[in-house]
Amino acid sequence: MKFHVLHIIHSSPLKLRNNGMVVLGLKRDMVRLFPHDPCWEIEFTLIKEELLGIMGQDILDVHHIGSTAIRTIPAKPILDIAVVIGDFEVLDSYLCPLKERGYYHRQDHDKPDRRLFIRGTGDSRTHHLHFFRFDSPSLADHLFFRDYLRSHPESASEYARLKQDLAEKFPSDRERYTTGKESFIRKILAQNLR
Repeated sequence: MKFHVLHIIHSSPLKLRNNGMVVLGLKRDMVRLFPHDPCWEIEFTLIKEELLGIMGQDILDVHHIGSTAIRTIPAKPILDIAVVIGDFEVLDSYLCPLKERGYYHRQDHDKPDRRLFIRGTGDSRTHHLHFFRFDSPSLADHLFFRDYLRSHPESASEYARLKQDLAEKFPSDRERYTTGKESFIRKILAQNLR
C-alpha cells in the first residue's frame, strides 16, 4: 500500500509527528483510512493562507471540508478544501500561479457549480481544491454535512463505522467506496430540509 509522505515546508513552530512529516496522500483508486491527525488542520490553515496570498480578494471564503475536517472519524489522508469565489471566470487568471504550486485543474471532474484542482505526485493525491461559486447548493451541502457530524457524535460514529466497513470491502475501488456512502449522506442532508 503506497502513500505519499509530505514534508510540511511552511515555517511552523509546532512539532509534527514522523520527524517533521505528516502522512498525506493516497494512490488513486485506493481506499485506506487513517485516524484523525491534528496535522491535517495545520496543513489546512497553511494552504488557506497560501491561497489567500495568491488570490487575495477574489476568494470570499475557504473551508476545510470532507472527513479530514471532522476530528472524530477516520479519513483518507487527502485534504478537501472548499474555496468560495464569486465567479469561475476569475480562475483563469490564477491557473499559472496554482500550477506553479502543484495544483492541476481536473476539467473532467468539473460540475456546473464546482471546479476541481488536485495536488499530488504521480498517481498519488494529497489535496483537492474545490472551487465553488458563492451560491452553490453543493457547497451548502458540504458545510451542512461537516457541521452536522461535528455536532452529532452518534451520527459521526455511525458514519465512521460505515466508512471502515466500505474501506475493508473496497480497498482498491474508490468509486464503490464513495457510492456506498451516498445513502447515509442523503439521510444526513435531509436533516437540513426539516
